[in-house]
Amino acid sequence: MYTHQPTPSIRQPHGWHPITKDSNKNDPLWYRRAILYEVHVRAFFDSNGDGKGDFQGLAQKIPYLKKLGVTCLWLLPFCDSPLKDDGYDVRDYCKVHSDFGDITDFKTFLDIAHQHGLRVIVELVMNHTSDQHMWFKESRKGKDNKYSDYYVWGDDPDKFKNVRIIFLDTEKSNWTYDEERKQYFWHRFFSHQPDLNYDCPAVWDEMMNVARFWAKLGVDGFRADAAPYLYQREGTSCENLPESHHFFKELRKMLDKEYPGTCLLSEANQMPAESVQYFGNGDEFHLGFHFPLMPKIFMALKKGIRQPIVEVLKETPPIPPNCQWVMFLRNHDELTLEMVTEEERQFMWEGYASEHQMRCNLGIRRRLLPLLDNDQSQYRLLMSLLISLPGTPVLYYGDEIGMGDNVFLGDRNGVRTPMQWNIDRNAGFSRGDRRRLYLPVNEDEEYGYMVVNVEREEKMPHSILNWTRKIMHIRQEHLVFAEGMLFRCNPSNPHILAFLRVLPTDVIPFTNVNAGRVGEQMTIVPDKDGQQIEGPVMQKISSLNRLRSFSSQALNELTHQPEHLVDSSPPHSMPDLPLAAVAPINIPDSILEGDPVMDEEEDPIATVTVMPNKKEDVVTIVQPTQSTAPPGDLTLESPLFASPPARPPNSTKTEDTPSPSSSITPNLKRNSQFGIPTYIPTAPSIQQFPRTDIPAEVVQNGNSTIVLCVYNFAPTPQYCLLDLPEFDGYRPIELTGGETFPTISNERPYLLTLPQYGWFWFELRKH
Repeated sequence: MYTHQPTPSIRQPHGWHPITKDSNKNDPLWYRRAILYEVHVRAFFDSNGDGKGDFQGLAQKIPYLKKLGVTCLWLLPFCDSPLKDDGYDVRDYCKVHSDFGDITDFKTFLDIAHQHGLRVIVELVMNHTSDQHMWFKESRKGKDNKYSDYYVWGDDPDKFKNVRIIFLDTEKSNWTYDEERKQYFWHRFFSHQPDLNYDCPAVWDEMMNVARFWAKLGVDGFRADAAPYLYQREGTSCENLPESHHFFKELRKMLDKEYPGTCLLSEANQMPAESVQYFGNGDEFHLGFHFPLMPKIFMALKKGIRQPIVEVLKETPPIPPNCQWVMFLRNHDELTLEMVTEEERQFMWEGYASEHQMRCNLGIRRRLLPLLDNDQSQYRLLMSLLISLPGTPVLYYGDEIGMGDNVFLGDRNGVRTPMQWNIDRNAGFSRGDRRRLYLPVNEDEEYGYMVVNVEREEKMPHSILNWTRKIMHIRQEHLVFAEGMLFRCNPSNPHILAFLRVLPTDVIPFTNVNAGRVGEQMTIVPDKDGQQIEGPVMQKISSLNRLRSFSSQALNELTHQPEHLVDSSPPHSMPDLPLAAVAPINIPDSILEGDPVMDEEEDPIATVTVMPNKKEDVVTIVQPTQSTAPPGDLTLESPLFASPPARPPNSTKTEDTPSPSSSITPNLKRNSQFGIPTYIPTAPSIQQFPRTDIPAEVVQNGNSTIVLCVYNFAPTPQYCLLDLPEFDGYRPIELTGGETFPTISNERPYLLTLPQYGWFWFELRKH
């Protein structure tokens, strides 16, 4: 059973304490509150003028990184390597590449980072080595030496023939023939990266010792590269095999015992149902990348609606309470489109990579700002969303200043150019001859170092660098972003994504082994006397089932309930959905008979029928399935669903802005310029009953941290109506500027207007 101690304060103090050898042991969940900064050592700062960044240079820039607000550095490969694949082709696991310094330089850098309160995660390239590694050189010599079985050899190039090829741009097969050994060797990536054979016990021992080597030096965690591909079995996809999970659990067990608090981050580019397996029962990886979310965020932005994001959250299974998703917008690789449909991939290519040079494998090799056409309002929208979603966010080096890319450099080098510090030569990255730089600095008119650099943006109060620093610190000050629960608000405007992050006081999560899925998270909320609150409340939040409060007697019943809302209110207080729910409004022209009505999961559940009425038109939402509701429930009318004033006789139908108490918000016509989809009408009689998903005790005690996050994905201003009856009397305080907004009332929905690509973070405080 995993126990999380109550948080003593809802806010964290400014600044961080130095990291000592016992810090991770004493704070084993540090990674849940972290903000990761992904950085190439060779791309950040060159201390000796040889044209390549190094550990001494990175150490000099630690104060910049601390000021930025990140808490953990994720270093891309720096071990000895031929650098044919940017260091992922390892030649010696326990040696630093000479371009970056040596082990002493690394230890000095690590000490400085820890002194400034920054942790460090390094790459553990588990799946393969370089073909120049000593192990492979020896293995090629024959079948009778010590290293013969360190790699996967075979005589049949058609073995595992149904296994997909990852790098389609360069590789035609997963097998390559070796002239010296007269056999084929297996590789899931480049042909110069032979896969290790984990069926060989000696390989297990070697890789365990590699992890021990770096953990002993003091690193705080490992990112396991290409985690799904360690084993091969005939008749399978050679991905996500049980044997791989067994190895990683043994690795985790070793680290927990010998280096407690050292975290493991899984790189598994899989759908959520497969990725979640790498958390095990909380005994495998601590962290895992949420790959499918990244393209869906960009898809939602291009379409101007929230639906793609809602869909992927809906497909995300629950995870053990001591684990965490890792969220990101961009990284050192291409914006991968492996986990989308062919239709979606074409949509993304046409919208974000119209030129062939911008594409790589099944993805897009572009940095964040170029993807957004250098629109800083879109950058702020996506970055604020990244920071506020449940998970540990990642910031890729240079994105905080809006660096551009060079798609003509080949492979993914276009997003790996030198950091732009100032307008000095080589962008302040190196004092060496520009011809010696590992890659040329960006010099174009829009993103070049003369326009985009750290020194210039530090002097501009409203630059994206200073804005990024601000929201990073806001996240650090509000623990709710890292530890809080998420409740979707489901506004009827499809352009608006809104959710609540809620961090109750004195919350004790534990692992429930009876809930159908092993490791499903549950939460006990003690009452004021420290006793359990009676009454079950289970809410499906983004497909994460979380038991809010329960009595011990009800626990067994609830854990076997189907995945839908289980309400603790008295029986029949929430009626079954009727066959037809009638709600009167003024009907705009764009509402058409037969239009679909979406539920909170963005699935069509009904159709619209327009019926003339003497006083006003009536929209009837007809549910296609049968219902047992009594005839008296067919028409639902209350002050909350009151009609707006009737339209004068013979007047022209218009898209009037509804009263906040309107029962159905008007349809918005399709915007021909931006192609925004038609606004689908939503009936409060179907999906806007007063919400019961948040326990009243959490809201009423006034001590819980509650943050409302609202995002507009449309390129035009939008309004939204939020149903927040639980927070009657609460006052929203905007977090970035401290402005106070009107008090929330349970008598009417809360009305907000957002500019194009606008967003709000509100802390809800009792008035």
